[in-house]
Amino acid sequence: MAVQEAIQIDPVKYEMFLHRLWAIGEEGRITIQRVSASPIVAQGGECIAAFYDAKGTMILSCSGHLRFAAATSDAVRRILEWYSDNPGIYDGDQFFVNDPYVAGAHVYDTMRIKPIFHQGELIAWVATGIHTADTGGVLRGAATEIYHEGLRVGGLKVVERGRVREDAFRTIVDQSRDPDYVALDLKSCIAANNVCSRRYLELVRKFGVRFVQDAGQ
Repeated sequence: MAVQEAIQIDPVKYEMFLHRLWAIGEEGRITIQRVSASPIVAQGGECIAAFYDAKGTMILSCSGHLRFAAATSDAVRRILEWYSDNPGIYDGDQFFVNDPYVAGAHVYDTMRIKPIFHQGELIAWVATGIHTADTGGVLRGAATEIYHEGLRVGGLKVVERGRVREDAFRTIVDQSRDPDYVALDLKSCIAANNVCSRRYLELVRKFGVRFVQDAGQ
């Protein structure tokens, strides 16, 4: 088996990149907390903003709850595996995932996953996730199987090429008992992904795409 050649990068530039990427992730996480309607998110910090390479391997996670960090790589990989051809993955898209058999602990852990493109090439991903208050289904404590727990989605495109898909958005929020509440939770992660992806591309412009990819590794 071939041994992978060690990546050689400027250590000073690397520290600058790492510190800036962490600050961007924190900016995304704070965006979630400012927009979300959920007290467990806004006050308790149960949310995540994280970056991944083009294949879905996590680069860095800014999480208010560490259990989120373990699952989101699987969600990115499943989106690549299942949806690359149909419906396709394009610049500006965002996918909704809350299926615990794909990623996460239960259906209340909802994720929004966005590809990051540079000059037409998929170079990275950003994902945000929160614990939302309601996904429909029976009330807490009464469920005895997954089908009792309400909305369960293994990947649905809620933003397409930068525009919110109203059909998908309404389908998700109308499954809950308080659609306005859940809508804000959904929008909080969409907003945070937009912040993080925009800032990530600023790093690409500053350091160059090859450096950013190598530093991520």
